[in-house]
Amino acid sequence: MIGLSQLQIAGDASIEPGGTGRAIVLTSPEVRNILIENLAIGDSLQLCEGLRIVGEAQVVKLLD
Repeated sequence: MIGLSQLQIAGDASIEPGGTGRAIVLTSPEVRNILIENLAIGDSLQLCEGLRIVGEAQVVKLLD
């Protein structure tokens, strides 16, 4: 578990179950440092709400 993050979907759209889309994950500086050290472009990760997995993501870019 990494910590609290905000998922920002492009253009105020929504992603329906089973669908795909592009989004930006916003984190605190502390969480960002952990992610930068442990993720690489192409890595996959799970998106959770509490203990429930609600989606999967693939890293396509790491922003400063």
